[in-house]
Amino acid sequence: MIKLSAENGWVAKDQYGIQYPWYASDMLELLDKMDLRGKYVFEYGCGHSTHWFRSRGAFVDGVDSDIDWADVAKVKFEKYYNEYTNRIHNSKYEWYDIIVIDGIYRDDCTEHALKNLKPGGMLIIDNWMQPSVEPNEWTRTLELTKGMKSEVFAQEGHPDWKTIYFIKP
Repeated sequence: MIKLSAENGWVAKDQYGIQYPWYASDMLELLDKMDLRGKYVFEYGCGHSTHWFRSRGAFVDGVDSDIDWADVAKVKFEKYYNEYTNRIHNSKYEWYDIIVIDGIYRDDCTEHALKNLKPGGMLIIDNWMQPSVEPNEWTRTLELTKGMKSEVFAQEGHPDWKTIYFIKP
């Protein structure tokens, strides 16, 4: 069981010392059971999650609004550019298996995410409707995800931290 608490700074590391993404612990449990080898992941907001997904064999692309954080997280698009363009040009690349929204303009990212998420793919949104992070009406996201299978995970011991996932039909 992955334990997150205020005492450990809401941080957990796996058996190899790689920090888990900062998602609610039940979402981490779900992801931890998935075989991510060869999966294509896109992140709106990079960081520890980028390293964690890559450590499990996923190919990760992403963007981040904070260039200093991206540098600290060692997110370098150039490093993956050739692999990314080869996948597109060789027609092996269709859509992403998982897209994570954990950056700024979360509601605005949903439409683009759903256009690039393959059927059956998972859209993960951290800090879902969490006023302490980003006050957001979520109007577009609620409309675009209406009727999709979803599950919300609230973090035990935290006043408002939630992570949600949707499965694209």
